[in-house]
Amino acid sequence: MKNFKQVFKIAGIVVLVLAIAGGIYLLDLFGSDELQVLQDEDNQKLVNGLVIGYDAGADGISRPDTIFLASADLVGNGLGIVSLPRDTRVKIPGYSGYTKLNSAYARGGVDLTVKTVEEMLNVPIHFFIEVDFDGFENIIDLLGGVEIEVSRRMHYIDEAGDLHIDIQPGLQVLDGEKALQYVRFREPIRADIGRIERQQQFMNALIDQAFKMSLIPKIPNLLSELNQFFRTDLPFRDMARISKMLVDFPRDRIEMTILPGSPEYINGISYWVPNEEGVEMVSLSMLNTKDYLENVRYEVDVLNGAGISGLAGDRGEILEYWGFTVRRMGNAERFDHEYTAIDYGPGGLEGALRISSLIGGVPRENEDLNSDEIRITLGEDQKRYEEGGTI
Repeated sequence: MKNFKQVFKIAGIVVLVLAIAGGIYLLDLFGSDELQVLQDEDNQKLVNGLVIGYDAGADGISRPDTIFLASADLVGNGLGIVSLPRDTRVKIPGYSGYTKLNSAYARGGVDLTVKTVEEMLNVPIHFFIEVDFDGFENIIDLLGGVEIEVSRRMHYIDEAGDLHIDIQPGLQVLDGEKALQYVRFREPIRADIGRIERQQQFMNALIDQAFKMSLIPKIPNLLSELNQFFRTDLPFRDMARISKMLVDFPRDRIEMTILPGSPEYINGISYWVPNEEGVEMVSLSMLNTKDYLENVRYEVDVLNGAGISGLAGDRGEILEYWGFTVRRMGNAERFDHEYTAIDYGPGGLEGALRISSLIGGVPRENEDLNSDEIRITLGEDQKRYEEGGTI
């Protein structure tokens, strides 16, 4: 059996695509206006699902390699997906000390993994999907492959691991075998982070293709294949409702991000250590609300006009956590700005007001900017933030 441990969340998105197809196929039989998984919840607007991808190794033990949370807004039509690296440093309920997130699965299966993620992100999880990577290639082939622009040649051979990767650059349709090579390739410099970004590019291409093509003729074979390698506690009628909702989503209402953090070695063990402030912001803006989806359209320049070291980078990082597209961070022409100014183009007031609520500043319209452009000049008033005061 091939080792699929390097695949990061791709199979989960394949499942999502198939759920869309299968849900529409079964909608007339199981359709419902209300979700069973939300019947005991006060908030009937948001539904959250945890996707766990695993590889059954040669010893028969399933080892989770992919964990991500998908949060759908049933009213505002938005989908936020947060990838949770398997090495995320966490506390597992009922156990002392810190360990890796994928250890929760080994200790208590999907139930303990769900509890661990709920506590880490402070959100309820309403259903789970477990995926065996063994069906990945077959599913991609049944979908007809995925068209993607390969930016560079990918070449890697590991005879011991039975891994042979050789993909030429350029626009092409990847079949199941090549698709698996694409998402497994680990470049020498950016390592896992580069791989995750590339896999997100693959998922975007897969979703775009799924929304453009008709899957109806392929549904019987797809569902048969799907049944062999995934398990969920989501009722069929809920799958139908969620599937129909996803089909109706505008493509720009689906966003993906990685749990904010950084790689660190602690006591000789490699972890992904969450940034607590960043995790809180992503949890609020992408899971509990969908502000992230609204903010991502704004292109923001952050300029340091106060001369405080690292100020532009710090504020830019905050805005990125909340979903804004930070285009540039640097210095203003002068360091004598007393107050923070937020210049926005015609029609961009809403975005400027959101930024003001996060880092302070006075919004002002600037006709030289486009509607989605915002330029922030940070002033001396930011010192109060640095000193722990209120802006």
